[in-house]
Formats: sequence, C-alpha cells, structure tokens
Amino acid sequence: MSVIILLDDRLRAPGHKAGGVAPKLASQKLITVGAATPITTAVADVKAAAAALTAPIDLYIMAHGRASSPGIPGGGQLNGLIGGTGLKLCKEELQLSNMSVVQPWSGLFRSIWLYACAAAYDESIPTQHQPGMQQQSTGRKFCGNLAMATGAEVIASDTVQKFDDTPAGWGDVWNQTRGNAYDSTIDFGDWEGNVFTFDPKTGAGKLKLDL
Repeated sequence: MSVIILLDDRLRAPGHKAGGVAPKLASQKLITVGAATPITTAVADVKAAAAALTAPIDLYIMAHGRASSPGIPGGGQLNGLIGGTGLKLCKEELQLSNMSVVQPWSGLFRSIWLYACAAAYDESIPTQHQPGMQQQSTGRKFCGNLAMATGAEVIASDTVQKFDDTPAGWGDVWNQTRGNAYDSTIDFGDWEGNVFTFDPKTGAGKLKLDL
C-alpha cells in the first residue's frame, strides 16, 4: 500500500509560526499546500505523485474543515460556526460548488481519508441571528460527491477532531499553547465522533465500524 498526504499548512497549533509536520509513514509522499496554492495545482501535484507510486494508494487530506454561519452548539460546531461545508484546502477551498476540480483523481485511489473537523457533519440548524431561518450543513453530500467524483471510498467524521499531545508533536490542535519546544509533528490519534464511509458508486454514507 502507498500513501499520499496532502497537508494544508494552516493546520497548526496556536502560537506556532510554521505549519504542522505530517507524520512519517511507509511508502509516503507528502505534498504541502497553503492559502496561496491554487487548488488546481494541488490536484495536479497529487495526480503526478500517484503516477509514481504502486497501487493500492490511499490519500490522506489533512486540513481544517470549512464552517458557515453561526449556529447553535453541537458536535459539528467549529468555534461557534457550523461545520460540514467542505475543506479549507488551498486558495479556493474544496466545497460542493467546485467539486469538479478533483475529476483528475478519478480512479487513482482506493480510499480518501479526511483528517478534518466535522467534514461529514450534516444537519439543518436554526441560526442565532435569524432564529426562523435554517442553515443547512451538507457534509455527507460533500463527502459522497467526493467519493463519486474520484471513484474512491471516502472516510470522514461528523465531529470536531483533536490531535494527540505527545512529546514528538504539538498535540491538541485547539488547546496546545506551550510554544515551540515541540517539533510540530501531527499525531492524529483516535477519531472523535461518528466516522462514516462513503460509497464511490452511489455516494451513500454509513457508519464505519472497522477502525
């Protein structure tokens, strides 16, 4: 098995000037992007990396989850916002409206793992500012469409994720504030919340039990 890690360098601990360092895995290819990277460049770089690896290939995407307007507290909430609207990946970010950008990945991967907060969160929630209005979070549709666009099983959680605090890494992405004594290695640890797997043929999601 081969692994490609696509890391958005905005994924870092508070107080760290540099982005988090991806974990070291066997047969790994690391591609780092950021807020200035065009998403088409990232897609092309990942495709080129996959061409040089031996199948089966898994793609790990490590990025912040996208959030929308303020909502009530819940498992899919991101700092007071509603999660489940895509990934903060590259300049344009990846969301339902630009999902076609990943078409070049079709048939390349066995699975795509979304190491991001609340990527699969899906609920209609009254907004704080307009109690009569509903903010639709479409995380499961996003994950299902990503699966169908790429032909890969997509795995994601519906809940805010926390990184483990270890001597080799910066730990909890939300709470770690002990400065630069750490080398910023990302240790994802156990999943938080419900983890779903999305079918590449139908886009349907179901709970993943074999973690």
